Amino acid sequence: MEITTVVNDNIAILMPKGRIDSITANEFDTKITELLDSGQTKVIIDFSGTDFISSAGLRILLLKAKLAKSLKGKIVLSTMSQSISEVFEVSGFSTLFTIFKTVDAAEKAFM
Repeated sequence: MEITTVVNDNIAILMPKGRIDSITANEFDTKITELLDSGQTKVIIDFSGTDFISSAGLRILLLKAKLAKSLKGKIVLSTMSQSISEVFEVSGFSTLFTIFKTVDAAEKAFM
């Protein structure tokens, strides 16, 4: 998995590419933790390059969303493929996160 991060107007956009599973979940966790620890508490996770997310990835998202909230921040999600969206629907995680169709829409929600 490759993870790219861009910061625009104090909003961090995290773009994981590939699979988020038990093998790559620690890297995903570390990247989000680094952002939050550095003061970037407005985070968008852009799933446009992600083709799979396992329960390990979902667990990381839940834990980091709670951490962001404790820091007076928020993690929102965007640009999910149909398969990623289905995982969120089936697991019930779609009710726990704000999900946007595009990164632009997610950015506007923070402004």
